[in-house]
Amino acid sequence: MSKCNCSDPNCTGVHSHDPLKTLEKNHDFPCTYMFKVIGFYREDLKNDVHKAAEKVLGPLDSSFHPTARPSKNNKYLAVTLDVEVKDAQQVLDVYAGLKALKGLLTVA
Repeated sequence: MSKCNCSDPNCTGVHSHDPLKTLEKNHDFPCTYMFKVIGFYREDLKNDVHKAAEKVLGPLDSSFHPTARPSKNNKYLAVTLDVEVKDAQQVLDVYAGLKALKGLLTVA
């Protein structure tokens, strides 16, 4: 374990990762946020990503539909969705919905 380099004089060297604070630090909300999932190829994955986002964000207009790119042999499918989010909590809520989808390998 390496020594902590933070400037807090009371630092114990142990830092917790708070995704909400990290998102708020690195993004100016509201903003467009990109979600990407990679899963085993199935025809309805793109639609399922769209539905998962709509459960959190409400109906998405036509400019916010996911794009999909299959792998060379159609074994995997990468789905990208750029959407408007109002705050960091919405980002985390969409991630939670995406992680519940079947057949996913990665959610980024």
